[in-house]
Amino acid sequence: MSTADENIKQWKSLPQREVMLKICNSINESNDLIGQIMRTHLWAQGFMDGILYQISKYSEKDSFAVKNRHLLELGLIDQTHNQELKILNDIRNLIAHNLYPNEKIIEEVKKFPRYDQFKTPQKLEVFGLDVSDMGTFGIISFMLMHYLMKVFWNPEIKN
Repeated sequence: MSTADENIKQWKSLPQREVMLKICNSINESNDLIGQIMRTHLWAQGFMDGILYQISKYSEKDSFAVKNRHLLELGLIDQTHNQELKILNDIRNLIAHNLYPNEKIIEEVKKFPRYDQFKTPQKLEVFGLDVSDMGTFGIISFMLMHYLMKVFWNPEIKN
């Protein structure tokens, strides 16, 4: 099993474009919004772990919310991305603690600050609300992962 230092070194040795492609392929592995959300949450938590570990050798046992708060307090994320991470965590918790969360998920996805900025291509809109919201969430998750990846690769964050 690799150590955290070895994992970080291995990820940072890869071209950022290759990592982003791997993340996008992983998040979009299936055609369901719940799967997209859960995989986005896992990737976000992994990046938060990597960022915080590089700075302070912290404990990965902290909750997602605590890690998010640490990143904000350290000035590593801005208020918009802080809110997006909070919403992502709220949606993940909604899925984890409800047998039938579907209607609630759509309402939560619409809370993302940039939700209204993105439009799903018309040819996908014929499939209905789920595809449209899944496409919008896909764009938001891509932008959020790209942002966390840039923070992770920041040369001022030392390993």
